[in-house]
Amino acid sequence: MSFIDELKRRNVFRVGIAYALSAWVVLQVVDLILDNTDTPDWVMDVIMTLALLGFFVALVISWAYELTPEGVKRDRGSERHEGLTQHAARKLNYITLAAVGLVVMLFVFDRVVLEAPVATVPVADTVQSLGGSSSSPSLDAAPESSGEPDRGVAVLPFDNLSEDPANAFFAGGVHEDVLTHLSRIGGLRVISRTSMIKIAERGLDVPEIGRQLGVSHVLEGSVRRAGDQVRVTVQLIEAATDNHLWAENFDRKLDDIFAIQSEIAQSIAAQLKTELSPEQISRIAQAPTDNLEAYDLYLKARELNRSWLGSDGFDRQRVLLEQAVAMAPDFLDAQALLLEAYGRLVWTGSDPEGIYRKKAKDLVLYIEQTWPDRPEAQYARALYAYTVERDYETALAGFLAVLPHLPNNVELLLSIAASHKRLAQFDQGLVIVSRAESLDPEHASIAGEKAFHLIGSGKIDQGIEHLRASTERFPEDVSLLAALAGFQLGLKGDMKTYLALNERAEALNPMTAVVDINDGADNKWLRIRMDGKDLDSTIQSLDALRTDDAWLNSRIDVQVAELLNLAGRENESTQRARRALSAVETRLSSGLPLPGNTPKFYYSDFAYWACLAGDRSAFNRYRAIADAMRPTEISMERYANARMGLALAECGDAKGGWIKAQDSLSDALGLTEWEMVLDPIYPHYFSDLPEYQSWVAAKRARSEQATQ
Repeated sequence: MSFIDELKRRNVFRVGIAYALSAWVVLQVVDLILDNTDTPDWVMDVIMTLALLGFFVALVISWAYELTPEGVKRDRGSERHEGLTQHAARKLNYITLAAVGLVVMLFVFDRVVLEAPVATVPVADTVQSLGGSSSSPSLDAAPESSGEPDRGVAVLPFDNLSEDPANAFFAGGVHEDVLTHLSRIGGLRVISRTSMIKIAERGLDVPEIGRQLGVSHVLEGSVRRAGDQVRVTVQLIEAATDNHLWAENFDRKLDDIFAIQSEIAQSIAAQLKTELSPEQISRIAQAPTDNLEAYDLYLKARELNRSWLGSDGFDRQRVLLEQAVAMAPDFLDAQALLLEAYGRLVWTGSDPEGIYRKKAKDLVLYIEQTWPDRPEAQYARALYAYTVERDYETALAGFLAVLPHLPNNVELLLSIAASHKRLAQFDQGLVIVSRAESLDPEHASIAGEKAFHLIGSGKIDQGIEHLRASTERFPEDVSLLAALAGFQLGLKGDMKTYLALNERAEALNPMTAVVDINDGADNKWLRIRMDGKDLDSTIQSLDALRTDDAWLNSRIDVQVAELLNLAGRENESTQRARRALSAVETRLSSGLPLPGNTPKFYYSDFAYWACLAGDRSAFNRYRAIADAMRPTEISMERYANARMGLALAECGDAKGGWIKAQDSLSDALGLTEWEMVLDPIYPHYFSDLPEYQSWVAAKRARSEQATQ
């Protein structure tokens, strides 16, 4: 008898198959149990080793022993009865079939139950899944209050150890690029650079950083650049224990800096046991450009991009980035940032001749054609839709499509929240902005955005309190003070607090006393703050802003015309309004586009200017154009209604104007009821109307009742 025949006779093959199937079932069940307990990973390794050893033990036993009706007995070789062999074979067959059944059941359970496909949900539900229910009280919880820390990383700013202090921006660029790589890894919460810079300034120890930010690990690093050499040193620390888990020195040529950043990100992912997909590995390993001079220009532009510096800041970025992309046309990150600069110049009304609008359109098409499969191309299209076209539905869909690729990108999250805000989707926006706050808790602008979304979603008292607390956390931030002042007046009718907060804001920045003449709304705050005795000095302050820009000057003229009209100086008001209207008609006849993309508001505004100038023909013309236009966003529709209401009243139809003006009312995107009560322009036009009188009386009665 051959050796193979003897193995078959002793049922060694049957035992091996039965054991392998049974062991697989047992290991799957054990793995499922261990995944849902706090058992250390080494326990599973030990069990698998024992199972493997048991396989060989089972084969040895099957050779040496036989299964009989009286139990397991030592095999007597050729003396073995054929009936005993068949009896043992049947028993093993039953065991094998049972094991196969269990394998099939586990496979079905794993595929059908554990990996059931997620149904497609509306955008609102997709957004809500990022942060839970928008009504959850946990939205306002600080990161450290969440209990166990998230599996995430706080990356402290890299120290610049270069002899040349000018290389600080390079160290900052390495720091941010490491953050960018990490932010692409799903399952990790990565704190943004803005917050980490502020945290570093406080000199906190690692455990305290972990506690305050609610993360499990902290990364420290330094950069030394000398000539064409660079050394990057990093160390990963477990926040709770302050133990150093991993450290590495990278000494490379300068043109290898991108490989270093990639290796750091992948090493951190490995240390945190985060599995990277092939796409993530490819994206992390991809160098943005091989032109280091272009990269330096890009880093300088990105540094400018960190703070809102208005149109001047975006123009300075434009100059640097145009040089960078000329040197490196394949530098996608620089191309995308340049597109943002162009778009924001259009957005801020700093493109009077439409030059940057055209450049933005050409650039977004170039990006899409050159990198059709990159998420940055989709982001670029969404950013173009937001800043240039003000098509917020398209922008929102594009931003959401990119989010899975950049789950920790705060700028992307804020773009999504801003799109929701423009569409008056405050509940969805609140979830997103709360997520951004968890990644960047030291960002004052995010605190202001969260307050806005709280108020827009109906949580008025909570929003105002959040904003008040934020002004204490960020006492030097003028925009937070101005926002709190506006909400206190517009939502509470608290003129005293409004004036006190404005005084604080003006002490920090005197320019807050001057209305932003390009903000797309009317100058309600200036009218409310006005006192008749300083009218002439206010006019002088506005006139001091005049430049050789006819469009800018026309908006100054109409603001002055409004103030003069309220003061009863109608002849002077008419002259100013006529000068403003003349500049507008010159602009429109030139074929140049209007700043931004809010034509309905502009033509409603022009209708009001025409009435102030006494030009009924121009009023009718601009009113017809405005009425035929679809608004680009809800807030501009409401402001357009407010201006058209004033136009109707100025042209003699006070009742029709009041009806139209009421369409502008909203707590968040338009005029509030208190603003309409306290802004002197509305009683100026509507105080003789019984409808207005009864509306004001009802508003004051509701307010008194609420305070009792």
